[in-house]
Amino acid sequence: MKKILRYSILSVILILAHFSVSAQEDTSFVKKYRRATFIKPILSFRQADFSITDQESGAKNSFFVGYRPMVGIGTFIFNIGLEAHFQAPFRLFEDGSRSFSDENQDFFAHVFTNNFNFDIYRQYYVGFDQSYRPNDGTLDYSQFNEQATFFRYGINGIYVPNGKRLSWKGPINQTARQIKSAGSMIYILNVNRVEANGIAASPIDCIGCPEAPPVQQVRSWNVGVLPGYSYTWVKSNFYINATAAPGAVHYNSFWDIGGEASGRNSLGFSLYWRAAAGYDNGKWFVGVATVQQRTWLDNDPYTFAYRQDNFRIFGSIRFGQPKWALRMVDKYRVFQL
Repeated sequence: MKKILRYSILSVILILAHFSVSAQEDTSFVKKYRRATFIKPILSFRQADFSITDQESGAKNSFFVGYRPMVGIGTFIFNIGLEAHFQAPFRLFEDGSRSFSDENQDFFAHVFTNNFNFDIYRQYYVGFDQSYRPNDGTLDYSQFNEQATFFRYGINGIYVPNGKRLSWKGPINQTARQIKSAGSMIYILNVNRVEANGIAASPIDCIGCPEAPPVQQVRSWNVGVLPGYSYTWVKSNFYINATAAPGAVHYNSFWDIGGEASGRNSLGFSLYWRAAAGYDNGKWFVGVATVQQRTWLDNDPYTFAYRQDNFRIFGSIRFGQPKWALRMVDKYRVFQL
């Protein structure tokens, strides 16, 4: 499976190199700012959570981290959008008694062209708020589980057939602007590795309540194909983008259930969705955007579900690039994406 991931990344890069120069946008629908730049402050919130559900009893063990704010700055030079994010010294939605591990890592990289785009990501989280909900009408039993870990890395390759009229990157990184409303089918190839450890029910102090799902570890390689649709509505420089792509995921997984190993090779389900809204008049812009992906994998009678979430607030003013940067853009076609 590691070879599949490497070959998938290489294939997407080769496709981008072949098509990105030849594919040109329809300038009556999309405006690119190849000779402009900006310095964009960003406030973002990233999260990863997962759960184990017993489909027979309805009992559910959930693991989640509070949204950790990240402050960042973005710019656009050489026709390449760049961003850097740094963790804020606090997180949201916690009672103040739980810590957030400094070991947590959250890396994302994006490449956008008219038709072909891809996301590369790597997430590692240590320490989760664990919530157990038995199916007997009782309340949740919750505590902090410092043993739980979640590790995920992979790639999304995204093909937008009508990329000449629908700007996939515009609502996210503002290196282009949607002038007229447009939509397009989208096709996502998702390859990733996910691993959850230290998730046994034993840390929950739940005396006398129904037994929690005994799943202690899940490791899985996943390959999914997600067809969907994206549409951006534009009116008087205001825009709203909505995207949804559900699809099937083939997974090859290992489960530790009560100390016994169990393998599972089957089909699961995944849902990718994106929403963005803002104002962009060409000179300045402001907006919000969120991207989520949820995946469900089964090993009867248990379901392992996980989610990644990225929410961001941004705004900036565009101005001309330095002359030396414009000379580089004019000289090298590689920057004409």
